[in-house]
Amino acid sequence: GLREAEKMIKQENVHIVSGIIWGNVFNAVARPVLDAKKLLIGGVSGQAAFAGESCSPYFASASHQNDQIAEATGEVLTRRGVKRVVTLAPNY
Repeated sequence: GLREAEKMIKQENVHIVSGIIWGNVFNAVARPVLDAKKLLIGGVSGQAAFAGESCSPYFASASHQNDQIAEATGEVLTRRGVKRVVTLAPNY
C-alpha cells in the first residue's frame, strides 16, 4: 500500500487518496500522503493519533476512531461496577 500511495503521489500527482480498508496500511500511507499535502479520506475506523492536536487539515474521516467504542463501553461498565468482561471476535 505504501509503495502504491507514493507512486500515486509522486508519479500520478493525485490530489485525493481514499479507499484504504486496513488500519495497518492506512497508518503506513498516512504520513507520506499528508506530508505531500494531499487529501486523505479515511473510510474505516482510525486511530486517535489522527485526531486532536496532531490532526492534519488534509485528513477527513468518514468513520469513527477505533478507541471511541471501547472508551465509552469501559466508562459505562466502570460506572456499573463491572469488574470482568469477556469479548468474542472473529479471527481474521
